[in-house]
Amino acid sequence: MRILNAFKIIKRSIGYSPKELAPSVVNIPEVGSLFFCPEAEDYSWSGMVHNIANDYEVKLTIGSSSIKGPTEDQRNEITRLSSQYLLLKDMLLITLKEYLAMKGENLPLDDLERMFFWSEVNLNTKLEWSITLEPSYNVNRSFDFFPKFRLRGNTITWTSLESPII
Repeated sequence: MRILNAFKIIKRSIGYSPKELAPSVVNIPEVGSLFFCPEAEDYSWSGMVHNIANDYEVKLTIGSSSIKGPTEDQRNEITRLSSQYLLLKDMLLITLKEYLAMKGENLPLDDLERMFFWSEVNLNTKLEWSITLEPSYNVNRSFDFFPKFRLRGNTITWTSLESPII
């Protein structure tokens, strides 16, 4: 018990880590509550949100250089992404369709839309998005992979697909 008390005294004398001073929850109107991730390398907040995809929740993670939470530019970028979700979804699915066509799988966009959904969306401090698509639970084994895309604005800058078409 004395060792634990000594540890607490030493910790108080050193001071608090900036991460200990970060708000544990950031509420963003029209998005929801994002929770601070203390194990992350930078300041980041994440949570399950409804405003990006219309029919399901998406895990949103925002990396910030500020201890106070996402910047105003990041908040505006989240609003922009959610307003352009349908356009971006089609753009990602067309890229996936072109990749699959090169591998000999010619599927209509409607089928791909039923097979893949947005599972994780990350926004970094440079206002770049990383979007991960997840396969549905009942897809054929050949489609059991997680395509990842990096976007800046409405432009795909990188993809995890073997032969990117950008």
